[in-house]
Amino acid sequence: MFSHYENMPVVIAEAFSCGLPVIATHVGGIPEIVNETNGILVNAKDEETLFNAIIKMLDTYYKYDKSQLHLYAVKFFDKKVIGEKYLEVYKEVLNR
Repeated sequence: MFSHYENMPVVIAEAFSCGLPVIATHVGGIPEIVNETNGILVNAKDEETLFNAIIKMLDTYYKYDKSQLHLYAVKFFDKKVIGEKYLEVYKEVLNR
């Protein structure tokens, strides 16, 4: 995900769900979910760092724990989890 502007792209959660690490840019909400345990962050517009991250990922992708990546996705992005978070917000707003 080599984007200049993003908030929280679904494709990253989908990759984690499939047990895949990601390479993404350090923009928007992405740094809140991508770290050294599940991928590599690069600066936006820095093509050389992106290139180096791709090479690094090709050499090290097998070191990422696929089951842990999947569990991370379930813990934070499962529809039940997201639904409960929305419900908390709705209750908070209604109780004001």
